[in-house]
Amino acid sequence: MNKERIQHLINCLERLPDERFDYGNYFLIPKSDDSNLKQLSHFLDEIKDLDEPPCGTIGCVAGHVCMIWWNESKSLFLECFSPSSVAQEILDIDEDVKFDLFLRYSGLANKTDAINRLKYLLEHGSFNNYDWSAESHSLCNL
Repeated sequence: MNKERIQHLINCLERLPDERFDYGNYFLIPKSDDSNLKQLSHFLDEIKDLDEPPCGTIGCVAGHVCMIWWNESKSLFLECFSPSSVAQEILDIDEDVKFDLFLRYSGLANKTDAINRLKYLLEHGSFNNYDWSAESHSLCNL
C-alpha cells in the first residue's frame, strides 16, 4: 500500500468541492455544446490524446486517483479499461481493499465517506472492523 499517495489523495479530496465528486461514476466531463455531463469512460478516443484530465471533470475515488496520477493512469486505462484496477495499481492495494474502497456502496456513499475510508485505511491497513453503518448511506442514519 502506497501510504504517501493515499495521504495525497485524502488532501486532494478534502479540498475538492462536493459537486466535483460522484461515487457512482468514474469520470464525468462537461460537454462542449451544453451544460450536461457525459461519461468520459465511454469515449476512449477522447482520452488518448489528452495531456491532462479535462477541466471540470467529476469523478469517484478511482477516477480522482486516475486524474491525480494522469501520466501513469492514462496508458493503463487504455489497456484494461478498468478504472478500479488502474487505481488499485497506482495505490498498490490488494483486491479486498480495492472492493471496499472503490465499489462497496459506491452509488450511495459520498465524498466524506470516501475520505473517512481512506483515513481508516491509512491507520489500519485494511477495512477489517470498519464500521460501514457509520457512513452517510446507512439505514441506521435514516
